[in-house]
Order: sequence, then structure tokens, then C-alpha cells
Amino acid sequence: MEMGGGHRGVLRLRLLPLLLLLLDLGFRNGGRCAAQKLPEQEVEALKGIARKLNKTDWDFSVDPCIGSGTWVNSTGFIVSNVTCDCSFQNHTNCHIISLQLMRLNLSGVLPEEVVNLTYLRYLDLSRNFIQGPIPASWASLQVFNLSLQGNRISGTLPKELANS
Repeated sequence: MEMGGGHRGVLRLRLLPLLLLLLDLGFRNGGRCAAQKLPEQEVEALKGIARKLNKTDWDFSVDPCIGSGTWVNSTGFIVSNVTCDCSFQNHTNCHIISLQLMRLNLSGVLPEEVVNLTYLRYLDLSRNFIQGPIPASWASLQVFNLSLQGNRISGTLPKELANS
């Protein structure tokens, strides 16, 4: 009988590293599990934003909410960050709450697709070469902080923004 108990102890010791590895993998990326995901509407909005701003380095084969890779990059004054809140629906759903694309030499026009990021609260597109008017559709944005300084914005402020 003692011999059987000894084998179980060895088996437990061998399984312990495997268990620790699985726990470590499960808690990477802030404890996100595979069930958490960004709604397709927000992924498509990011794709449209990338097209309109000529931003070519986002890797859409990777979840934008992982908090690493091409989705988070702050090197000195250059900032390219997508920040998500994954606490929705019992931590099974994520939404983009912050988009910072600062000093990236982005060109193009202000993307109307931003309005499809309905949980967005912080938008900073400062110090790029974005041109053209502010889209009237941006009146529906619920952002608390919007920065467009240092771009080539033209035209008048849409009346829809003045009334929102």
C-alpha cells in the first residue's frame, strides 16, 4: 500500500508544473479568457479608421484588446494605443474605451467610423497630418476628451456638434 501512495505523490509532483503552466496561460492579458471578444462592429470600425488614416501597422489577426503588439505602443512621444474595457456581460465582452494615435504622421481624413465605437470615451489624434472637416456624425460621440490639435482640420465646426 505504501508503494501506491508513493506513486501518487510522484504523479502529483509531475502534474504540478503542468497545472502552474495552465494557470499562467489562463491569466495572461489581464485574466482574459478566450470567450472575451470585441464585437465585430468595433473591429470593422477599426478597419475603417485604419483605411481613412492610412494606418497600415495594425494586425487584425490579433485581438485588439490583448494590450500588446501593434495595438499598444508608446515609444517616447509616439503613441499608438487601443484600450479596451472587458468587464461587460460578466467579463465576456470587450469594448474600446480609448483610442490614442498621436504623432504617427498619419494622413487622410477624420474617419466617420469612429461613431461605431459607442463606448469610446477618449480620442486623441493629435500631431498628425489629418485634413478636412470634422464629420457631422461625430455629434453622437460620447467622448469626454477629444484632441485633434496639430492637424490640418479645415471648415467650420458642424452645427450638430455645437448642439450636442
